[in-house]
Amino acid sequence: MKIIHDVLSPELLAHCNGEIDFRLTEESWTFSNNNWDSYLYKGIPGTCLASEVSKGLKLKVLAAVRRHLPLVKHDKYHLNYHYWLHNSGVQWHEDKKYVFGATLYLNDWKKEWGGLFLWQDNKTGNIHGQIPKTGTIAIVDQSEFHSVTQVSPFAPYPRRAIQIWGMK
Repeated sequence: MKIIHDVLSPELLAHCNGEIDFRLTEESWTFSNNNWDSYLYKGIPGTCLASEVSKGLKLKVLAAVRRHLPLVKHDKYHLNYHYWLHNSGVQWHEDKKYVFGATLYLNDWKKEWGGLFLWQDNKTGNIHGQIPKTGTIAIVDQSEFHSVTQVSPFAPYPRRAIQIWGMK
């Protein structure tokens, strides 16, 4: 597990959030309870929206974060926006079908709002947590168990992130 702060410039963060805002006016989103494996949302009543990052922004985001990411064959990365609505979350899982998974936070968050990123240390079994912070990236390898706690119905706005997966 690696956590790196301030990986995106304020301008690039603004572009990513602007693209999300624009996409919210379009029908370009998928839903976690339609596209994810069912064990990922079992017992989670809410929905996380997902939409691909545009090619231009994908290249800019990767240019900013690639040095922190594990290497993958043929430079194959998949990037999605995740827009975490009230009551959304994801159950404990590994990312076995990928080389790694990474979460890049696009907005600040408070622990009282849920939506915390949790991971289990493979050596000790201890559980750790990360409160989303703008411009921070959390990177897990394929064998690290992790989850996102349910977003509170009282959170004032959705949690925003870019998910990055290194493809095998």
